Amino acid sequence: MMYMQSNEDQYRMLFQSNPLPMWVYDVGSLAFLAVNDAAIRHYGYSREEFLGMTILDIRPLEDIPRLKELLPTLPDSSGSLSNSGVWRHRKKDGTIIDVEVSSQLVSFEGHTARLVLVQDVTQLKSSTEQVHLLQACISRLSDVVIITEAEPLTEPGPRIVFVNEAFEKRTGYTAAEAIGRSPRFLQGPGTNRAARARIWRALEGRRAIREEIINYTKSGEEIWLEMELAPVFNEAGVCTHFVSIERDITERKRAERTLQESEARLKEAQRVANIGSWEWNLSQRKVIWSDELYRIFGLAPQSVAITAETFLKCIHPEERQTMFRKVEMMRQNPQPFTETYRIVQPGGVVRHVLAHGDVATDGNAKTLRMMGTVQDITERKQAEEDRIRSVKLEAANRELEAFSYSVSHDLRAPLRTIDGFSKMLAEDYGARLDDTGKGYLELIQGAARRMGQLIQDLLELSQITSTQMRRTNVDLTALVTDIAREARQADPARPVDFTVAAGLTVNADPRLLRIALENLVRNAWKFTGKTPQPRVEFGVIRQEAETVYFIRDNGAGFDMEFVNKLFGVFQRLHREAEFTGTGVGLAIVQRIIHRHGGRIWAEGAVNQGAIFYFTLSG
Repeated sequence: MMYMQSNEDQYRMLFQSNPLPMWVYDVGSLAFLAVNDAAIRHYGYSREEFLGMTILDIRPLEDIPRLKELLPTLPDSSGSLSNSGVWRHRKKDGTIIDVEVSSQLVSFEGHTARLVLVQDVTQLKSSTEQVHLLQACISRLSDVVIITEAEPLTEPGPRIVFVNEAFEKRTGYTAAEAIGRSPRFLQGPGTNRAARARIWRALEGRRAIREEIINYTKSGEEIWLEMELAPVFNEAGVCTHFVSIERDITERKRAERTLQESEARLKEAQRVANIGSWEWNLSQRKVIWSDELYRIFGLAPQSVAITAETFLKCIHPEERQTMFRKVEMMRQNPQPFTETYRIVQPGGVVRHVLAHGDVATDGNAKTLRMMGTVQDITERKQAEEDRIRSVKLEAANRELEAFSYSVSHDLRAPLRTIDGFSKMLAEDYGARLDDTGKGYLELIQGAARRMGQLIQDLLELSQITSTQMRRTNVDLTALVTDIAREARQADPARPVDFTVAAGLTVNADPRLLRIALENLVRNAWKFTGKTPQPRVEFGVIRQEAETVYFIRDNGAGFDMEFVNKLFGVFQRLHREAEFTGTGVGLAIVQRIIHRHGGRIWAEGAVNQGAIFYFTLSG
């Protein structure tokens, strides 16, 4: 046992000057026998108050049983101070503090006593508990947490000093594999360079940043992370670390990608089908159109805000009121609808559309939303109208052909009579007729001949459509050359320069094609009759991947103002006195070309010649 009476001055000096609270209490009564100044300052009791209390009086009541259990177990040797652990003490103002207690058995003024040294660890314990709590929270976070040093910013970058359990679970790397390395080791080919540059600038500027970035697991799996990076500063304001909290958003990104792909497929499907979709939220007074619907209405996608009013303004004026009434009726009496109407695009183009719609209602049958689709059916509408016209035209053509055939046959008998008697009159009574009578007779005979040719042309025109086609490979060059030879033989006095392109072949009905080309060549030959140096050319050109044949002459030509009359029956652009003809030839040509699935058109100028173009499918 240490005797405090010996070396009294020395021990008194150490006892009183110690910066930590100290006291001596009687082992038997537990009463305070002495306290130092540090204890008085720290606990707030005066010396007299301390000496009037026991060590139980500075303990919370609930801790006294534990203290009484401990006291008999304290060492009874006086060798050195022994640590009794951390205890709770109560200061005079009622504050409870945590203290670490060490004691030693001593003899003091005839008492068996214990010398106690106390160190307040309240703040330390609180800080330690907070650190443990923070560590526990971080370790158990479902988000990845990475703490790095602040330096260096150059390669290989700040080193990792801490990762939580979520990091290990998500990346497959252990803490030991990650600590000491730069977070850049998690990046790969899919990591966005622009995102990396933004993160680097944030590190350099010691500022926080939120970024989405792709990292890679140990197995090579690509993962999307939403990262919040923040600098950590010490008391001196120096950035010492960066902490990054990273949330796995891979599934969200996959869902977004799937949604984007789905929306892209929907947009493409709408574009291909020329169908747009719409939705009208009545409570929010908001209208949403798909991109394709904007295009159907002649607008740039999402270029203007759509309202019910702007929609109605796009309706054709003749149908606007009707559509307004239908919309109002649907709002008041919710039910699906299907309507066909016309719209007017900003440039004035009229389009036909087919609209389908439905409604969504609440429990009281009140309309909440209207939604549906709009399809541009202009081409379909046009095709249907063309089909109807075609059916009507075919019926009319059949009637015309029947009429032409019947009339031509019925006219031939009286025409033969007129022609026959006019010849008999000329032969039997020609000598008795004066010049005027002979002139009249010639007029009758000429008219009969023209009538005969007209009847023949009408018969040929009626047979063109009904004749069955028999396609084969036709040497077009040889065919046109043969027709030109026949034209020269029929009119050998005409020095026409006729050229034909070589090597032209086509798949067509040879008989019908010959009729068409004979008419075209005959026209070119005829209308160059008054040209000093007549030229006719047959050739081929390519226009937008299409083979186009042509026959060109430098003859009388025609006024383009009347080009639409060229292929009509009985349509003539020149007087009979100038150029003979029935006005049926080009109509025959057009029908033959159409039967071959082709087109025919012409260009010309008065006294500058004409050129006829045609195509043949197959």
